[in-house]
Amino acid sequence: MRDSWGNSARIGLDTLTNPDFVFFDSLPFSFEPLLRCAEDASFRRHNGFSEFHIRNSIRANMLQGRFVRGGSTITMQLAKNLFLGGEKTLSRKIQEVFLTWRLERWLSKDRILEIYANIVELGPGVFGFNSAGMYYFNERVSDLSVREMAFLVSILPGPRLYHRYAVQGVLPLHWKSYVERLITICGNRGWLDESVVSEAVTDSLIFDGAVSL
Repeated sequence: MRDSWGNSARIGLDTLTNPDFVFFDSLPFSFEPLLRCAEDASFRRHNGFSEFHIRNSIRANMLQGRFVRGGSTITMQLAKNLFLGGEKTLSRKIQEVFLTWRLERWLSKDRILEIYANIVELGPGVFGFNSAGMYYFNERVSDLSVREMAFLVSILPGPRLYHRYAVQGVLPLHWKSYVERLITICGNRGWLDESVVSEAVTDSLIFDGAVSL
């Protein structure tokens, strides 16, 4: 894996080659609801491609007159992260579509989420939610609170840009509201219990890891 800071790491996708690998069943209960809320609500229902994502992508690109949004589902993001670079070309998009189809054909939804959770970029040299938990909060992923998990999910679209909030040690009001909105929407959809939502939206974030520029 390579991140947008120029760091790279080899990540084993099982415990035989990676003692820090986190199995799907060991991920916090809030992981999937928050991830789906932020990135791909229909993940469990589609075959790797979402009409909603594609339609919104086409609309955004037409409005801007250039390629600004890829319409990626979680599976498409995984295909890109595992096999492709960051260039935005038609040939790369075709490769992404083919690889997405292969991933959905051969892997279960749980396995797709499992790999994604262990490799996704979340900071400088920080790959996967377990590493991110240690980096931002000095906690393993299994110990993360719902609000901490919501913050990590919230920075997925651009960790190079958004991780500065942790560097500053406090979230600006608009990002605090976004984190709380993710939690609230999960509750409204029945993905998180009402009591969990009530506690999480009044909780606080304390950055206590190795966060640095």
